[in-house]
Amino acid sequence: MRFDTTLFDPGFLKEESLKTMFTPQKTMAGTPIEYGIGWFIHKSHSGQLTYHRSEGSIGGTSQLILYPETHIVIALVTNLSGGTWKREEVEAVAEKFAAQK
Repeated sequence: MRFDTTLFDPGFLKEESLKTMFTPQKTMAGTPIEYGIGWFIHKSHSGQLTYHRSEGSIGGTSQLILYPETHIVIALVTNLSGGTWKREEVEAVAEKFAAQK
């Protein structure tokens, strides 16, 4: 979580590196996709910009969503194999925090 908060502003990484990470890429045919360098980039149900990634391994899964406009980081980890948190479920938690800010 501490590392992820460094991704909101230049400092730990250069501004150009952050911009590259969070810029949607294009397919070989030139079609834009909702994926930067290691991060999905999309709008939440409430219309907020989010950067999202999920990981899994034997015995565990995780979801991480960054809200760059409000500087909120939500990380959820479970010891569930073969399943994952749905992005919408994680966003629902994050947006409760955003509403209080």
